[in-house]
Amino acid sequence: MDYDGWTALHFACSKGHLEVVQLILQNGKEVGFDFNATDDDGDTAYILACRKKYQDIVQFFKTQAKENGILLTHKNKKG
Repeated sequence: MDYDGWTALHFACSKGHLEVVQLILQNGKEVGFDFNATDDDGDTAYILACRKKYQDIVQFFKTQAKENGILLTHKNKKG
């Protein structure tokens, strides 16, 4: 996590890197990766993907949500 609270997943989602997102979601659970980590604004990586309209990443999150405990309804500090 960087000084703004961004994880590798935040960066991958903000830039539209589906393959990196897939790698993290498919392997992160084994090492205790927090898929619901929030940055200083309360944004999760999923929120960033939605905001940027990366539909392929958004859809992938939806397929992985139940298995990985990803909160798809989390609200950031702006609501």
